[in-house]
Amino acid sequence: MVSISHLMITVICLRFSSAEKALPTNYEEFEDREEPSSFPRSAMTRDCPQTNYEFPKKEQTSNYIRVKTPMPDLDEFTVCGLYTRYTASADDWVSYATDQYNYAYTLNQASTRIGVWLHHKFVIGELQFATYREYHICVTTFTRTGQSYIFVDGQIMDILNGHVGGVVRGGGVLILGQAQGFRGGGFAASVSVQGRIANFMWWRRALTFEEIAGMYFDRCRCPSDYFITLRSSEVELEGGATALLPHECSP
Repeated sequence: MVSISHLMITVICLRFSSAEKALPTNYEEFEDREEPSSFPRSAMTRDCPQTNYEFPKKEQTSNYIRVKTPMPDLDEFTVCGLYTRYTASADDWVSYATDQYNYAYTLNQASTRIGVWLHHKFVIGELQFATYREYHICVTTFTRTGQSYIFVDGQIMDILNGHVGGVVRGGGVLILGQAQGFRGGGFAASVSVQGRIANFMWWRRALTFEEIAGMYFDRCRCPSDYFITLRSSEVELEGGATALLPHECSP
């Protein structure tokens, strides 16, 4: 097993400054949401599921996590987790495939930059990520407009535009650690994950800036309305995907 230190550090080697990017202070400044979210903001809880998994090998198609929780239709959502990469080569961390789209939603790191597949179209960001560093990454996606917003270590850092809009249909297969060439399979060794993911969670709404920052500063806290976690009862581990000891939260 690769030995690493659990460091929380900020993104390095940004290709733009916040002034150049003109990043907003809240979603409403740039997002025409057409209608309010049907999922109101929930309370923050300190009783969040603590999970920790490792994918120890690259260039393979056998190590992955299959999530058993059924997927609903999604028109906005936020995915968060603590990610540590052991290699700078391309890897697909989160892969959701439906009968219609193999890449209905995929969170990818192409070399050192993060990108999002939505409805089979890929948009890559500008941030640079180091290996053997733990980053808290949240990605909020509005499927109506095809925009994704990247938060790193509690701060909004990038906006990805140009996706094809439309509801992400439920009933598909969610896998971590591999990219699906077809629903539930067709993995490619070249984009397999070698690294670690902790505290992965998925919400059916756009989390607020304050909620995302709160999770970064206290990994035991999170909005209580998550619908996907990686609790042992909710996943199937395949191949060499390994459960590690999770973080302990004091009362």
